[in-house]
Amino acid sequence: CMPISQSIQECHRCGILSYFRFLYPLGDQLYCGVCADMLRMCIHSDTVAHVSEMLCDSEGNYLRQEYRDLYTTCDECGAFVLREEAVEVNGEYFHPDHAPYRYSIHRYGYRPSPIFLFLPSETRAKLFMGVELEIEGGGDIDRKCNEIMLMAHPDQTPEPYIYGKHDSSVENGFELVTHPATLRYHMEKFPWDAILQKAVDLGYSRNPRTCGLHVHISRRYFGATETRQDLGIMKFVYLVEKFWDNMLVFSRRTPESLERWASRYGLKNTPRETLEHVKEVNENNRYKAVNLANCNTIEVRLFRGTLDPVILKATLQLCYSLAVAAKKLSIEGIVGLTWNDFVQRCTKHKELMQYLRSKSLA
Repeated sequence: CMPISQSIQECHRCGILSYFRFLYPLGDQLYCGVCADMLRMCIHSDTVAHVSEMLCDSEGNYLRQEYRDLYTTCDECGAFVLREEAVEVNGEYFHPDHAPYRYSIHRYGYRPSPIFLFLPSETRAKLFMGVELEIEGGGDIDRKCNEIMLMAHPDQTPEPYIYGKHDSSVENGFELVTHPATLRYHMEKFPWDAILQKAVDLGYSRNPRTCGLHVHISRRYFGATETRQDLGIMKFVYLVEKFWDNMLVFSRRTPESLERWASRYGLKNTPRETLEHVKEVNENNRYKAVNLANCNTIEVRLFRGTLDPVILKATLQLCYSLAVAAKKLSIEGIVGLTWNDFVQRCTKHKELMQYLRSKSLA
């Protein structure tokens, strides 16, 4: 039996026959020395192409021209990095490990896979809420984002619950975004007090003009099927419309600001008529008090931004209480619910009751 090294093989590209020991493997194929010198493996597709059809980075990695728009090069090391993974700092792009700051502000379109956060005792939790908090006045600056993130991650290791994003609608600031978490996790685990105080210390405004506080609520909380979800969501929207005057006071926004960023749908005679109206005319308009354009969440956009931890926690508790009422009460119960009845359902939430009393809403 002839040894493998002395067997005759064919070059996959030019077809020349040669001993196995004189051929070079690229991917799953063998090539002669002449062809191998002209061919490289693409780091994106794991396919072989001629060097003239490829780009090369500082580390000798090759990329087919057709994938060039998916990559940029790290301004620190010169190596290819996927655009969706690159960290932008003042117009430059870096590999995540080479960014000037451990926690830099992500691009506006950054969408990490959600990580659902809950306490060990909440193994059956379904009501998850994510926060988008816009902060202004202190700059859209990576260094400041890094300092704020260190309040959330004091050991300087990545934790999967909060990050910064650029937002052109914010005046001289950026957006803080959380992964979805239960109310208890927000209250007991998130270091909201330290995060918001650091933002104040860095010059971000206590009384923002252009900022919003948006709360995302998981659709799945209202049911496993679209029909069950629609039932809960229609009751949620109906409650917001029904209590609109009180919600306006709670939001700390002006009617003009709400009309621009979080306008109402208008109250109809029944919850079902209200939801049908919403779906008919505005389901793809995200600038609504309750934005229904997202497939996995409903987004409550009513609230003005804040760096007061009491107001932020009260806002989460309000959204939680509205969601629970919308799920647990019948349509008749929702229609008959008064504001005072609703407030009585919220008495266990300390920050919410404190804030409601401060606004003469309880």
